[in-house]
Amino acid sequence: MKPSSNIDLLLTLNTTGWSVAHISIDNNVLEYSISHIFNDPYSDTIDALLSLIEGYDSSVFWFDEPYGVKIKLTIEEEDYIRFTIYNINKESYTKIKKQDLIFVKSCGVDLKHLLMVFYFQFKKICVLLEDKEYAINRSRYFPIQKFRQFEAIIKKNYKIK
Repeated sequence: MKPSSNIDLLLTLNTTGWSVAHISIDNNVLEYSISHIFNDPYSDTIDALLSLIEGYDSSVFWFDEPYGVKIKLTIEEEDYIRFTIYNINKESYTKIKKQDLIFVKSCGVDLKHLLMVFYFQFKKICVLLEDKEYAINRSRYFPIQKFRQFEAIIKKNYKIK
């Protein structure tokens, strides 16, 4: 297996349709604002991760206003993923083409590592949403049912309690 990069993630679900992602790759932290207006970024991210588990390359778009980011997830070897970040250099979100993407960073990561990083951030948000005060103006921006499906697959395949 190839050496894995040191990758970590912090997702913060803010109120009124916004989130913030801090992605740390080998101690280099990238920060992205994520709008929940143009798509459902957490649901799309879960779908992309499930595709990896099923053995398919995937990608996810996290839109900001006016631009955004594309995260491309490519299977290089069994259980080894190429995690690539591109900034989107286009204001219109109708059709993103290759020439609209600006390479930012790429790293290799073990599939289980990547899944755990995302899983525990989603789990944190899910637990926080159990608090009624926290949930105000946030709960509709998190796909709890889809997360529960993802969680069941993670627990079954990766022995998480």
